[in-house]
Formats: sequence, structure tokens, C-alpha cells
Amino acid sequence: TVSWDILRNHADVFVSAPDWVARLGMRVGGAPIKGDTPITTGESGAVPLGLVMALMTMPEYEDLRKELELDASS
Repeated sequence: TVSWDILRNHADVFVSAPDWVARLGMRVGGAPIKGDTPITTGESGAVPLGLVMALMTMPEYEDLRKELELDASS
């Protein structure tokens, strides 16, 4: 299908995230650093934020962080 062709040819990784990743995203989005606007989202919308937070702060995801070329300027 068209969607599979797009995913196969343009995605670098696929991630299956456990529930704690969504919870992390909801906490981070709801209580941002000073000056940022809080984000209200449900579990599905919180997964990307929680995933980025986990990738950037947890040592066990260092390899994936490097593969995705994420750093402090990302």
C-alpha cells in the first residue's frame, strides 16, 4: 500500500512504547520548565513527548539517541 511504501522508505526507526512513556509525556507536558506553556494531551499524544524525554535523559537509550543523531541542540 501507499502508506507502507512511505513508512518503509522514510522512517529511520519504529518504537513500541510501554504505558510509562505516555505517563512521562503527560507529566512533562503538564509541568513544563518555567516560561513554557503547559501542554494538555491524552495518552496517545503524550507518547512522542515521553519518548523524546526518555531518549534524551536515560542512559539505556544512548545507542538509539546516537543513531537518531539527537543531542542538546535537537
